[in-house]
Amino acid sequence: EALAARMIADGAVVAGLGRNVERLDAAASRWGDAFHPVRVDLADKADRRAAIARLRERFPRVDVVVNDAAEIVYATPLDLDAAGWSSIVETNVLAAIELVSGLAPALGPDAHVVNVSSINARQIPAVRFAPYALTKAALDRVTEGLRLELALRGVKVSLIAPGLVDTPADDRVTGFDAARA
Repeated sequence: EALAARMIADGAVVAGLGRNVERLDAAASRWGDAFHPVRVDLADKADRRAAIARLRERFPRVDVVVNDAAEIVYATPLDLDAAGWSSIVETNVLAAIELVSGLAPALGPDAHVVNVSSINARQIPAVRFAPYALTKAALDRVTEGLRLELALRGVKVSLIAPGLVDTPADDRVTGFDAARA
């Protein structure tokens, strides 16, 4: 949200993707025509593809793509069931790949793709961070590949790997209260 505010203040039109309709509507009310809300569940392939189609229709040229969506689970690799693994991989890895792939034709020279990873991709502080860390490590490798591929077109690709962040998203993570404290 802070990045969107900064970009809008600098004159950009921002498309904000998210599941939370209330937050998207509040942003649209606050920023008017400078903000284009896109309600999407990035864990859902069909929903994701429909959102990309809407973005391509609305924005024939894209200057910046920031992939910062993440599903956070606090479970050991053996505790996470197949549905949990599928959801976290869809959201944290495949959504970023598909968004860049779907928007790539609209990226011109000097465009910039920014993927947000995590320090957990490099060092796991506890076993319950392993599934999340795996997805962020995969995103790191994908980012390296995108950097090589898109450099040929003049598109910059960056990776940001922040440390642990106190975020409201942690409020939805089952069993994380003690670790968060």
